[in-house]
Amino acid sequence: MKTKLTELLEVNQHTCVPDVALLEVKKATYISKKRAREEDTPTPDIYREEFEKLFTKELDFVGKIPLYVSRKSTLCRSRHLQTGVGSEPASSIEIDIPLEMLTLEAGQSFLCFEEGEKILCFSTSKAKKTLATKTDFLSTRDGTFKSSSKQFTQIYTMHVDMGSNDDEIRIVPVLYALLSNKNMKTYRRLFTILTKNLGGWKPTTVSYSSSQNCFPRC
Repeated sequence: MKTKLTELLEVNQHTCVPDVALLEVKKATYISKKRAREEDTPTPDIYREEFEKLFTKELDFVGKIPLYVSRKSTLCRSRHLQTGVGSEPASSIEIDIPLEMLTLEAGQSFLCFEEGEKILCFSTSKAKKTLATKTDFLSTRDGTFKSSSKQFTQIYTMHVDMGSNDDEIRIVPVLYALLSNKNMKTYRRLFTILTKNLGGWKPTTVSYSSSQNCFPRC
């Protein structure tokens, strides 16, 4: 509308059309955040249940639907605020695991040791005894880089043969270690600490699934 003092010069007809697709996305986001606060349903499942229904609507909706990765932080933040959990540590140095999360049913600690910059090693009392009495081991590191949490570079596992035969393979994991990098120095530190913590542990054979020998001579 244009006016000149008290004289009406021109009137433009304009109607605001609501962005239905955007409104539906905002609604789904609100419901998802609410469910993340009130339920223990995994956030990926909440996202899928609330947003996949929008894909069946008109094509305009598809371009407005956000990917889960863009909503993950929002949903996790909503859940953390409700449960009193703080933000995720940015690095391994900031990690502080509550004691109750390390205690097994028998009252034993699952944490074998925590050291330096940082190495976190997990094992049960029974597994540590088995580890200390064995001399031949299978160690794996390939394929464990992507499965590691963002604060660490890899999950390093050690396995022992508990009596395999022609009919049955009985190789079981006895130790899990979270390592901050994949340097030779870190592997040496891990083996040195294991030797100290396992009372004279002296492995004679370590088989590994890597194209490069990363293990120190023990």
